[in-house]
Amino acid sequence: MPPATTSVPEPSPGTLLTSMPSCSMVTVIDPPHVKLPSSDPPDKRPAVLIVDDDPSVTRVFSMMLSLEGYEVITAASAEIGLHETTDRHMDAILLDLRMPVLDGVEFLRRLRAFEDGQHTPVAVVTGDYFVDDAVLSVLRGFGAKLYFTPLWFENVVRITDDLVRAA
Repeated sequence: MPPATTSVPEPSPGTLLTSMPSCSMVTVIDPPHVKLPSSDPPDKRPAVLIVDDDPSVTRVFSMMLSLEGYEVITAASAEIGLHETTDRHMDAILLDLRMPVLDGVEFLRRLRAFEDGQHTPVAVVTGDYFVDDAVLSVLRGFGAKLYFTPLWFENVVRITDDLVRAA
């Protein structure tokens, strides 16, 4: 008997994203507004890096922010994300806390070691509500802001807008 497969439709803008330890759930809702992608050349739009090992998160966040006119770069691991930051300046970074090999804290340590990465605004997004005080202290020390999922379309856009304004 062949293994069972499940097909998940592409999420649309206005998607609520939630994560649970063993699964991801995406619920599609009607967005309150939808902007068309910016016609500005990519080098004129703020560059936002999304670093997450969950492809559904990078896909949904990327769609949301692209609709808001951001140039979005995605990375499926912290290592790839660090490589992206050495190739170009990022105006903001949305970072998963829990990833294999290098986690969000180690990503921040290495990012802050680069001259261009010392002041890049970072939002750490996690579904882990049990972040210990030591990790919180390290995140604060690196100037990162911590947010918990689920996040609505408006939350992702507001967080990103705030980060870009802080750059």
